[in-house]
Amino acid sequence: MEGVIEEQIKRFIDECQDSVAFKLMLAGIAPQRFYLGKEQDSQCAILFNAWVNGYFPRINTLLEKFKIMENGTTDFKNRLLERWLLKQEEERRKPLNNSVVTLVELAVAEFLEESGNSIIEISALSQNKNSPDIIFHYCPT
Repeated sequence: MEGVIEEQIKRFIDECQDSVAFKLMLAGIAPQRFYLGKEQDSQCAILFNAWVNGYFPRINTLLEKFKIMENGTTDFKNRLLERWLLKQEEERRKPLNNSVVTLVELAVAEFLEESGNSIIEISALSQNKNSPDIIFHYCPT
């Protein structure tokens, strides 16, 4: 199993290292931390898991669409970075949630926009720390 995972990680890096998602979520994290296997419970990078399951393009597209690399706030980018992989096992849960929540915010904003609503502001791009996650103008269909 270990050899299979190592080979997948190599392919993942070869295919994705130049992407916006890889640069934002895994910058500075050693590849051996992408998969933290254990006998009963395996943990791996959200982005690596997405790649294995065919969802990598979805995450990368969201980050490109909202121009997070260029215009995302420092706070949003820090929450997106998968630093939880560097924590001790008992400390991993809370930082993991930050990475997931940031992706969900972008997915919800995209859904609202594709449903005909106008996105006015998202916290990922707002310098106002008191801003709600998403401000939109409801456009009934």
